[in-house]
Amino acid sequence: MAKNPPLWLTYTKQKCRIDSTSFSVVDGTNIVRKEEPMRDYEFTVIFNSEDEKTEQGLATVTKLFETAGVEITKQEDMGVKTLAYIIKKQEKGHYVYFELKADPASIADLNAKLLLSETVLKFLFVVK
Repeated sequence: MAKNPPLWLTYTKQKCRIDSTSFSVVDGTNIVRKEEPMRDYEFTVIFNSEDEKTEQGLATVTKLFETAGVEITKQEDMGVKTLAYIIKKQEKGHYVYFELKADPASIADLNAKLLLSETVLKFLFVVK
């Protein structure tokens, strides 16, 4: 099957390439972002091994998921494990595993917010 050719628009005498899979042109001039389908993700996060900080971190992560419109399909508490190397002066971490349905754009936002979170030691998003 042939792919859709890229759309070309002229804007102030400059040509801008618009990917036809992400955007669509309405009325010949307006550009509208297409809805991207929800994708399945696996998300693993490591919190501080102290119970209070783990609960605080879990509350932070679930609140971020709610505000981003992420649907949690599975959540598994993997418990406290010894880390392979010291992370933020911690030798042990509390692992929690999630399976998610999310918009790819929201994952990038979550990634940036989780990097700034003090309660999260490490995390990883994987496309299923």
